[in-house]
Amino acid sequence: MRKRKKRLIQLVVLLFIATNFLLVFLDKENKVDRIAYVHDWSDVFQSDLEETVSTPGVLAAMEKNRIYFDQESGTFNEFLVEEGAQVLVGEPLFTYSVHNYYETEANLLEEAAKLESQLTAIETAITTISAYQIPETDTGSAPSFEVNDEEIRVEFPQDPIEASLMKEQYLTEKQNELDQKGAELALVEAQIAELRETGDTITVESPFEGRVKEVSQALDNPLLTIESTVLQAEGELSETVRPLIEQGFPVRVEVSEVAALLEGTVAEVSDSPKEEASVEGESIYPLRVTFEDPSLVEDDTTDETEESEAIVDLLPGYHANLVITTESAEGAATLFEEKIYQNKVWKMTVDGKLQEQTVVTGIHMNNMQEIKEGAAIGEWVADGPEGQLRDKAVFITPLKAWKHPWKQLVNPKETNWWEFAVTGLLTR
Repeated sequence: MRKRKKRLIQLVVLLFIATNFLLVFLDKENKVDRIAYVHDWSDVFQSDLEETVSTPGVLAAMEKNRIYFDQESGTFNEFLVEEGAQVLVGEPLFTYSVHNYYETEANLLEEAAKLESQLTAIETAITTISAYQIPETDTGSAPSFEVNDEEIRVEFPQDPIEASLMKEQYLTEKQNELDQKGAELALVEAQIAELRETGDTITVESPFEGRVKEVSQALDNPLLTIESTVLQAEGELSETVRPLIEQGFPVRVEVSEVAALLEGTVAEVSDSPKEEASVEGESIYPLRVTFEDPSLVEDDTTDETEESEAIVDLLPGYHANLVITTESAEGAATLFEEKIYQNKVWKMTVDGKLQEQTVVTGIHMNNMQEIKEGAAIGEWVADGPEGQLRDKAVFITPLKAWKHPWKQLVNPKETNWWEFAVTGLLTR
């Protein structure tokens, strides 16, 4: 009898559960109230996100300038510098005795005339572009100017801001070129003066500033190699990463040897592999990064400041980690990735219901995901087993008592109850 009664109760319970389940399942018009229990939730917050690519790199001199000696022009005498020496523009490097005075003088005069012509052309280009006024508004056609004597033509972008930046960059490049050609002319004129004074000896002076990296004691060319004191970072990219990197991308250069973090920019990324392309093996593409701070030099003559001490510690050959930012978003709407279910989130609306919302995602950084569309900063989303969350269902949440200042209401040490009691009696 008892077993039969027990089985009857079990059957009734099962029928009750099955009936409710069937009613909910067949409820197409949402006449049956549904409640979703939300245990955890979070808001869409604001964050700066970025996607990066890391690759090993090494610090190196930005430029390597080579000095050559034509043995047919004279007989080498002696070096005036040693390997490792720091040289400035105009410092003597070596001397030689000429074979033919008149031929050497004529060659030097011809070189001086050529440099003077180049200087005139550069000055004309600088004057012309400096006087050129870029339209303040978009004219619909690319502005341009011409320097007819040297057949130089420069076209600017239609956007006035981009055109102004290009104009400034062009002037900077031309000014640097003007300074370099002026230094070369001064060196040639000094050689002419020395030749006329001595009759057979010429001292070759350095047209570059830097450190003497190599000296060829065998008198093979290049006779001297002078590397720039300005540093850059060099790295390599695999063929899978190469399509992601473009010139101008920001780079963080982490130098572990001196615990330094430098900011740089991708100055050049090769379109050709480092070695000849082969069916076997992966292609590698060279990468060059320049630093935003031009004072990053390997020189022991800097000012005695903390920044200068850090600069002195940087030497060519130090290995680094290059972190290239391929995409970034500042102040982006962000959610932790576990709050997103198959590009959907469960919004908790102000009327107390859940709303299934499709979102468009963007940058993924660590465990955070950018939300481009579908949810805004400050909106709340539910977190929980997806099977327990239903669209348009009323949601309930647990009371998190520990997040409320209950102790302030009942703790007599923090509340003067006697003062409140007396005040209440007096007001009666």
